[in-house]
Amino acid sequence: MVLQNNLMLFPLRLSFYLTKKFFKDFFWCLALFTSIIQVFTIIDVFRKKDINENTFVPILKLLILKTPYIADNIMPYMIVLSVIYTLNHFSRSNELIIIKSVGISIWQIIAPIILSFFVFGIFYVAILNPFVASTYKGYNKYKIILGSADDSVIELTANGIWLKDKSDENLDNYIHAEKILDQGKYLSGVKIYLHDKLNAKSKIMSAQKVLIGDGEMTVLDATIFKPDSEPEKHKIIKLKSNFKKAEVLEAVPLRSVSVWEYNKTIEKLNRIGFSIVKYRYYFYKTIFLPFLIVSLVIFSISVGIAGFSRYQVNVKLVLGLSSALVLYFISNLIGALTELGTLPIQVAVTMPPLIFTMLGLAMIFHLEDG
Repeated sequence: MVLQNNLMLFPLRLSFYLTKKFFKDFFWCLALFTSIIQVFTIIDVFRKKDINENTFVPILKLLILKTPYIADNIMPYMIVLSVIYTLNHFSRSNELIIIKSVGISIWQIIAPIILSFFVFGIFYVAILNPFVASTYKGYNKYKIILGSADDSVIELTANGIWLKDKSDENLDNYIHAEKILDQGKYLSGVKIYLHDKLNAKSKIMSAQKVLIGDGEMTVLDATIFKPDSEPEKHKIIKLKSNFKKAEVLEAVPLRSVSVWEYNKTIEKLNRIGFSIVKYRYYFYKTIFLPFLIVSLVIFSISVGIAGFSRYQVNVKLVLGLSSALVLYFISNLIGALTELGTLPIQVAVTMPPLIFTMLGLAMIFHLEDG
């Protein structure tokens, strides 16, 4: 009897049918818009690069590596769009009316959908997030081929940070720094390995502090070591550089850190001198992603069942996307305030899901039970 009541509460066949339709439309929307964005990326690549048989395969590889990152960025918008589209399809085909006519309420319809998206959110955080982080890390490593970056490379290690600064085609500078000071303005405990490829000469420069400016680095209290020569001491030496303060602070892009690597990465960043606030915020935001997905689904359902004419599809889509964009920008503003230390991280990560959920539930109650 209990099993029969549970089956009446959530009809299994109906729940499976609705869930399958919602996820099918979601993945179609995600694939479609990801492909559209990639088309514009390809156009930009062809505009910047001379494509030939030597560069085609690396560029194709980069485009493939960038695809998960694009899909990850647009996923919240695609949830809103696909849920509204699916509900509109059910409304146009009168399936919602038929389902309700047999005594099944809107809550029985949406509960399995919400549960399914919550499970998807957990799967995304545990499995897909590390995959996206790995591909984005690979994309950043090779994106120079796309012409979207200079020849400077930044690598974080256990004992400091390594910078490859190619400011001249004939000169490679390899820089190792023990710490980052003043939010990327200074490097301390620095060793610079300079290699002149044209003249096949190398030298090492040691300094306690290096100032990073626009287009140059100022080395303070430097000692230069050359082969078969005595060390030379200099008060100030200026070197050409491609680095900027912001680039050094992005040594570890947020998207390249998976939830499983969080503790190890935070330990490295903290030891070297990076501010870890934005990394901690990003970690908790990722952990709370299943709840954000559920809140987006609830909000989208409330827009999808709104009492517009069934011929006014565009009205629902525009209203849903506009509302989601506004609320999503609010969540980004919350993130910026968190990085500045104005908002506690716990408040910042829980506020957007609560806003979406409360608005969505209020609208559903008003439309169905009001």
